[in-house]
Amino acid sequence: MDLIRSTLDVYLGGYKGYGQTGYFYNNQYGWLSKYDSSGSTPSLVIAACYYILDAGDKDWARKNYAVIKGWADKMMRTDTNGDGIIEYGHTGNTGSWDMKPFQRPANWWDAIGFGHDDAYSNALAYRAVMQLAEVAALIGEMEDQKSFSALTGGRFGTRTVLYNYDPFPAVGDTAVKGGEGCVLTDLCLDSSGRSLKKSGYIEVPADGVYCFFLPARDRGELFIDDRAIIGDGIAFRVSSK
Repeated sequence: MDLIRSTLDVYLGGYKGYGQTGYFYNNQYGWLSKYDSSGSTPSLVIAACYYILDAGDKDWARKNYAVIKGWADKMMRTDTNGDGIIEYGHTGNTGSWDMKPFQRPANWWDAIGFGHDDAYSNALAYRAVMQLAEVAALIGEMEDQKSFSALTGGRFGTRTVLYNYDPFPAVGDTAVKGGEGCVLTDLCLDSSGRSLKKSGYIEVPADGVYCFFLPARDRGELFIDDRAIIGDGIAFRVSSK
């Protein structure tokens, strides 16, 4: 715990680490991006909260609470469209760091690009506000406790804004993305116990050209009126037609 606290003290004093704008190593190499990585700020909040909650150090918490809360506020301000998802300033997609001007991916470990609304960073952000709500309660900041608790059950908990929503809603549930009006009426395993079958109907509001997506961990098939639209026995992650 002493090591965690001493490291946090360095950051609380203004130190910039890799993933934060302004970080340079030997004045030669650094975080060459206009924006902080999406995972940097929530990681600092989580570390501070874990120290406070595990060590029970209320004095340290009160002394540094304003800065820690400022980190969380800065994190949430990156949600520029109000959908409850923190955002990275660049696209964050694989290969985008080769663009000019120079960019970096959404995560400080920057080996893989996960996109503009990075799910990993948002998982960290969820943990950060949840832990900070506990810290606020511990030191008597009850208004902040209510505010941060509301984030965990409200904006972050809104299913319709998650990109990795459940592609297999329950029977009778209306699909959230790309399938409004599509209601599942049957859900069962086949005789092998390894395949999932779903049936239902699609309401087509007007004549036109429609694109169907089928996410699958291994392989899958989509039939409309007993006609195979997607799927020929070849494994895929997401297929469309």
